[in-house]
Amino acid sequence: MSPTDAASPVASPDALSAALPDLEMASAALGIALTEREIRHDLSQAFEGADFAAIDTGVVGLYRGLTQDTFAIIDVAHFRDVDTARAFLASASPSDSASSPDRQEIDLSGIGDEAFGLVRPDTEDTRLTTGIVYLRVGLIVSALVVRSDTPGVDIGMRELAQLVVDSIT
Repeated sequence: MSPTDAASPVASPDALSAALPDLEMASAALGIALTEREIRHDLSQAFEGADFAAIDTGVVGLYRGLTQDTFAIIDVAHFRDVDTARAFLASASPSDSASSPDRQEIDLSGIGDEAFGLVRPDTEDTRLTTGIVYLRVGLIVSALVVRSDTPGVDIGMRELAQLVVDSIT
């Protein structure tokens, strides 16, 4: 997607879908065997609480692993203005009071205009790790959620975030 598309008043779902890495790229970045990718023209629960009137369009890529325990979800949403995109990112950011010894911040310096992320033991199965990244490039906000038993998910999440940003710019 060109910077013009990212800054346009309305980006099409097809243009946003171009920001979703293909199955092989996502699998390689994460170091996880992913077997299937599905693209839908909506947004996942990662955008719960968002002002949908401020979002022109959104897509979600669902990446399934060898088992139902392993997956990646990548949402890409085009907001109508930068202030609303920033406000959503601020509302999604975990508060300092939500920190715990099990939570590890992901270093996303230099990726996008704004970004934050964390990994932590999965709440349903502590053998697994859940990683969450939110990032903004102009009017585009993306949310990445990964669940895996692979060590180093934080490094893979950084690589995946960079792939998404490179596709947007």
